[in-house]
Amino acid sequence: MKRLFCLLGLLPLGCSKPTAPVAGSTPAQYEHQEEHGTKIADQIQEMEARVRGNPVDWVSLALLSKLYLEKGEESPADYGKAEEAALLSLSIRPSRNAEAMVSMAGVRYQQGDYSGALKLCQQFPNSPEAVRLAALALTAQGKIHEAAEWSAAALKRQNDTHSLTLAAQVSVAGGRDDIAEKLLGAARQLEQPKDRAVSAELRSLWGDLLRRHGKIREAREMLESSLAIQQRNIPALRALARLELDQGDQAAALAAYRQAEALSHGPRLMLDMAALDAQQAPALIKKADPLLKGAQRAPLLLLQKKPAEALKVLQKEEKAGAGWRNYELQAQAYQQLNQPAKALDAYQKSLAQGFLDPLVLKPALQLAREQKDRRAADWELKLKSLQ
Repeated sequence: MKRLFCLLGLLPLGCSKPTAPVAGSTPAQYEHQEEHGTKIADQIQEMEARVRGNPVDWVSLALLSKLYLEKGEESPADYGKAEEAALLSLSIRPSRNAEAMVSMAGVRYQQGDYSGALKLCQQFPNSPEAVRLAALALTAQGKIHEAAEWSAAALKRQNDTHSLTLAAQVSVAGGRDDIAEKLLGAARQLEQPKDRAVSAELRSLWGDLLRRHGKIREAREMLESSLAIQQRNIPALRALARLELDQGDQAAALAAYRQAEALSHGPRLMLDMAALDAQQAPALIKKADPLLKGAQRAPLLLLQKKPAEALKVLQKEEKAGAGWRNYELQAQAYQQLNQPAKALDAYQKSLAQGFLDPLVLKPALQLAREQKDRRAADWELKLKSLQ
């Protein structure tokens, strides 16, 4: 495992086809029994009571901020509450208050301010959560080698399911699906009954990896297992929607997105739904609009047929570092502007990141064929390698 992870930051980007589960083995299976811990809503209620009893309790405010942040995946409005609680904690205890600062970093990450999140995380290199957020922020910016350094530090500190799953996320983003699958397999072997969230996370990541490589039955099994472990599981539902899209079933994809949006009321999910539901699109776009900031607005602007504005926010983000998704959206913007040459260049930048997805390759290949572009042959080979 150590040798594998040392390679992570050194190997050239590429995409290797993962193997299907060996006959008789069930990597999707979760072997631990259901454990009923305190619900996060109850924890928040208890911590809010503590703060009401002692408004200058900076420790409780910092912990409350972390709880709001955790709940934010299901209720994005809680990200604002997390920021407010963290700022209050910092106003009382401005120094040596890692909990509040790392919670602020989490808020910045969720808002798409990856540079801001990274700056905060760099102040706390010994915090496991700061290390995780730093790796994810760098990954989102396409800085895979730097992300690998942070995730390697996490793995060196603690060889557990959390660290291995983080390393797998970085490997996937860097185009090393072969390494990612081995890391996920190792993470599964170290699962603990109280870490249900990360067990669900590793299966949603693994399921999406299998989906991209055409292992549809295994992918669906993995995603269903993720949802069985954690029913309010938005990443798994989002991955399931992409699986249905990849299979050409837009109705099933929309149903999965609707289920995820009902749990979170998240603006990005509203945009995913709007792209598939023309009748509801205007209402969904109107609802999502005030909740999106910065580069998060790009998909909304594309749905509104405002490609020039979308490019402006995407290129601003690109200056700070951009991942494959940024360039995919730039390609869509150039297509709306009827600039196919620039769209093809943007697709090339997206695919050069190493992360390969049929949902990106197919439109890139179609455009290249229409323009009789030489890159069509290369992209066709890449698509075949995933099948």
